[in-house]
Amino acid sequence: MIGDSCVISDSVVGDFAQVGAGNELRAGARVWVNAQLGDRAIRFSTDK
Repeated sequence: MIGDSCVISDSVVGDFAQVGAGNELRAGARVWVNAQLGDRAIRFSTDK
């Protein structure tokens, strides 16, 4: 599941992973199988 307003560019999200709203995954970021990221857990920009 990918939450609202996520930016995923040149990254990999594993099967059954949950990425909360507002995360920004770039430049080879990897989210492993079954991992859970809360809302706005990872950001590379400061716009929010």
